[in-house]
Amino acid sequence: MKVTKVDVWSVIVPTYIDRVQSPVYGPNTFDRMPHHIVRVCTDDGYEGIGETQRGVPREAVERLADRIIGLDPRKLAPQQLPEAMGSLDRVESPHVLDRWWETAAAGPHFAGYEALEMAIIDILGKLYDQPAHWFLGGAVRDRVPADYWIGCQTPEDAAANTRLAVERGFKGMKMKCTGDEPLVARCEAIWEVAGPEFELTIDPNTRFWRLTEALDMA
Repeated sequence: MKVTKVDVWSVIVPTYIDRVQSPVYGPNTFDRMPHHIVRVCTDDGYEGIGETQRGVPREAVERLADRIIGLDPRKLAPQQLPEAMGSLDRVESPHVLDRWWETAAAGPHFAGYEALEMAIIDILGKLYDQPAHWFLGGAVRDRVPADYWIGCQTPEDAAANTRLAVERGFKGMKMKCTGDEPLVARCEAIWEVAGPEFELTIDPNTRFWRLTEALDMA
């Protein structure tokens, strides 16, 4: 079994602007940030599908894809993929967010790596007739909860989106934030609409700038 071809499609998923972030926190950039869908094909007819996160440069995905042509997916453990892909220079893109908090801890991985990893595991799953978790140490749970999501929003906008979340049956919400925002007021506005049992997940992406601020919010 050898990888013979990798197809790449770029897609931009539209967003409802008022559900991402309030204008006071700057323009919404999601509508300009593409995902890339990859299809990895083998010489014996297997195909694997993968997807990048938003904002990864297409050039980076294509350069990584070239590195796995001719390799045998059966001999590539996911943690070996970066080594198999070799050393690449970083590819810059106007769409890429500064996600150093992820890349600093991720080790020798490159932008777009995740899509090819997904596709390789997809191929192996089809080859051995096993679910993806079989190759990753086994399933931890049978069901995964899904929460509503918002970006950085004013308390008023957060309350309006909470009503939408509750109407759609969501039991919780994940929100972006920084240490400079009225986070406590936003949480209070959300709970006023949804009740205290509504679960909130705070995702600051390391933007609680000082420990004292984080402790004060807690």
